[in-house]
Amino acid sequence: KYVYINYDILFEEIPALVGRIKEIEEFVESYDIRRHTEIEEKYSCVEKDIKNAKELVNNLINNNNSGELSCYTFEENIKEKEQQDCYYDTEDFLLAKRGYSLRCRTIPEEGYVFSIKCSIDNNNGSNNGQFVRSEFERKSETDKIDDKENQEFINMHLRLLLDENNRETKELVPVVTINNLRTIIYVSRKDSNFKCEISLDSIEYKKYECFSGNNKKDYQIEIELKSHHHIHKVELKEFAERFLKALSILKIENEAESKYRKALMSLDLI
Repeated sequence: KYVYINYDILFEEIPALVGRIKEIEEFVESYDIRRHTEIEEKYSCVEKDIKNAKELVNNLINNNNSGELSCYTFEENIKEKEQQDCYYDTEDFLLAKRGYSLRCRTIPEEGYVFSIKCSIDNNNGSNNGQFVRSEFERKSETDKIDDKENQEFINMHLRLLLDENNRETKELVPVVTINNLRTIIYVSRKDSNFKCEISLDSIEYKKYECFSGNNKKDYQIEIELKSHHHIHKVELKEFAERFLKALSILKIENEAESKYRKALMSLDLI
């Protein structure tokens, strides 16, 4: 679907918008559903696989990118970030049970990002190993869920679900935190507009303060589509298969759950 705007009519009706075309375009683009759809290949692995993946990428960049990955460019600006994600839910985990998640991500020196994700299908977002979910984000100056603007963001995307179940936003409480040391690699295809992002995640799941129990460690490889053409979903799976083959991992499993649900299950909360 496309949105067509006649600026002459728009400016005639609302003169205050004259000269603000860029802002209008950015506003319309922010509601483009294609830019709010997260498509990922997700794999559960072990610590050694994360180390080997880093070594493979460094070799591809610095030495020789040949074989089945020769048609891809691995960018040199590899990033490593420490992330702390706090997930909110009702005490009976309504969001998790309905395929939603509400997260506040803290990245040192970068700030806070609130995210709401929702499964598009009935498999918690997973379809043959490929996760497809709606995703909405808001950068925030605070990690407080009761901040006015954060509340507006939450109400915009969760109000219907909460109302249908006779719940209020004040019932959303922190339930788990996920600490993630993430290595990010950017990849593009030389002969097309295909782009993706590899994330090598070393994860620790922790129950929030109101719950007791031991922490759990986990390791995952995520490959997220960053170009927006629908045909690139197929290319994403093709690239993932080639990358994993180059890693020579004899046994790797598609991750069937989101990180939030994996945390809840690992910590025996659901």
